[in-house]
Amino acid sequence: MIEPAWNSLSMDMLSSNQTLDSVANQPMPASISISELPSRNYQTSAPIFNPPASTSILQHTGPTAKTVEEMESEDFVRGLLDFQKSNGCFKFSDEEKVKTILGPSILSVVAGLKAELDNFDIILTITLVNLLEGQFQSCQNLWILMVRKAEEYISACSLGPKADTLMQEARNRIRVIPSVMVEVRNMKAIAASAIELQMAPVE
Repeated sequence: MIEPAWNSLSMDMLSSNQTLDSVANQPMPASISISELPSRNYQTSAPIFNPPASTSILQHTGPTAKTVEEMESEDFVRGLLDFQKSNGCFKFSDEEKVKTILGPSILSVVAGLKAELDNFDIILTITLVNLLEGQFQSCQNLWILMVRKAEEYISACSLGPKADTLMQEARNRIRVIPSVMVEVRNMKAIAASAIELQMAPVE
């Protein structure tokens, strides 16, 4: 004999009600503290920095390449170090050497200052201090210690107010002369042409 479907459904509902009643009659568990909860390992990850898209296409360029003129100026300043003595003064053997290394304009400045003080080494040192400060600012890092040492030498010469007068006179004269590097470059070109003429075969 087949039982009606509603009989089976009634039995299922009765069983469910009994289960619910048994659960309801059970005592409530005691309150659980946070410390009794299972521990979980929460790892804090560092934030990820995503640069703007625009920065990814920026090109990082190195230092700007120096021009030929800048490199020649630096070589000139380095060359002056060979003529500076341990006491700070610049010493050339004679005026012809000054003309060959520094050019005719610097020689004219030295000659004009010698009328104020007949001491070749002091006058030349004062002239070169003002030359470096006036025409070689682009490579100051190369000569700043040279100038400081030269100024100490000038101070040690005990010229008094005369030192300030000569420094100002040298500064004024340096301002009106041509670029020393242009003169030195021209002298080198003339010397190179003279050598070529000497080496040229005679027809």
